[in-house]
Amino acid sequence: MMALSTPLRLLWLKNIHLAKGPRSITTEKFLTSKNTTINRPLINGKFTTYINNPSKTVEFYSHEADRFAAAAFESIEVSRSDPTHHPRSIGWRLIKAYYAAFFALHALIRIHGWACTRLTADTINLINKQIAALYPNSDKVSGGLYFIRADQSGSELSFEKINTGATGGSHECLWGFLQIYIDEIINTTLSFRLDHEETQVVVSTLESFKTFVQKKGGAVWFTQVRNRINYSHGYGAWFPYTGSTCDLTRIDRAIEKWKEAPDLNIPNTSDDEPLQFAAACSFIVSICRISVTDLKYRAVAQSPFKRSSGALLQEL
Repeated sequence: MMALSTPLRLLWLKNIHLAKGPRSITTEKFLTSKNTTINRPLINGKFTTYINNPSKTVEFYSHEADRFAAAAFESIEVSRSDPTHHPRSIGWRLIKAYYAAFFALHALIRIHGWACTRLTADTINLINKQIAALYPNSDKVSGGLYFIRADQSGSELSFEKINTGATGGSHECLWGFLQIYIDEIINTTLSFRLDHEETQVVVSTLESFKTFVQKKGGAVWFTQVRNRINYSHGYGAWFPYTGSTCDLTRIDRAIEKWKEAPDLNIPNTSDDEPLQFAAACSFIVSICRISVTDLKYRAVAQSPFKRSSGALLQEL
């Protein structure tokens, strides 16, 4: 689906294709006193920071997106099992597909200038030290998961504490952004004058996937299925495969479609759940593949997308 590359490109953080590598910047290395200054203290769980060198923002998001994309592509492709050995052994294949989709979504939102990440104690201490110096009567920032959003100039980051609830964690937190991100693609597609027929295909594909996920109870379904496979050993996915409903050949066939257009990865509601899960994971990785392929094509020579995730795509 070549048309999808256009709205995805329109979502890119400004100049992310111009960022250079090698990949090295992490959240901790980026959020230092040298790069960032609190310019709005904590109010209703939100605060903002000024970035004195906006190019560092672009580098941070590009390096982060690249490492997650590379992890996604490697997770979905390597160590395929031999179906003639244990044709019902689908557990590890599905868990790898899950993590591929998990990493792919991390990559996609970072390409867009978003991040869902946990702030370390050192970072929190630095932030609170600045708040105490600049805004002495303001509340302190606590540790935990934050949604970090860059403005298009790269000069300001907004931080919002994510309330994960009693049972939520980093995985549930991330999946909470799946529908928001898909809606961003849909709205962007509809806002720009793209080819009418291609627009219809893109929007229809994304809406179909959204509908499927909603019928499953929301994006937390991805973690729920992962848990059933990984911890409850459900679906007959592990030896002796009691109650197995799907074979490795069909699972592999669904997962391999990550190399194809997303509209070929819409889960079939009549399929058994492991097969639906495989298709849904492939759908997300497929979108990531499209964006990284476009980034690699348009990026500067020193871009991490050329050296890492994009280079890996060429090998797979």
